[in-house]
Amino acid sequence: MSRAVREAIATARKTGIAWAAGARHRPYGARSATTTSQVAAAGMAGIGIVAGVPNMGLHRRARGAAVATSPLSIAVPSSSYGEVVLDMATAVIALGRIAQLRASGTPLA
Repeated sequence: MSRAVREAIATARKTGIAWAAGARHRPYGARSATTTSQVAAAGMAGIGIVAGVPNMGLHRRARGAAVATSPLSIAVPSSSYGEVVLDMATAVIALGRIAQLRASGTPLA
């Protein structure tokens, strides 16, 4: 568990709410469900959002990256199911899937 998550949980226990922010954590999108699950395991609701780095063109004639995928994760504790987690991409195709298709030489369809 990261220091930011530990401190947010500790602060939320004292005050009822907390927010943690980080910078330059590019791998976070792939780990957002892990982070929010840790918050849910502590008995709280966790919401993870990422302001993605632009990594694709806006249209065919784009001269550079202009649009980013910004993953979202929400986790809540549940007495019946442990933690209930929503972990989703906000793009039509998730960045991880784009990387898989590129590696295999398969065009985006």
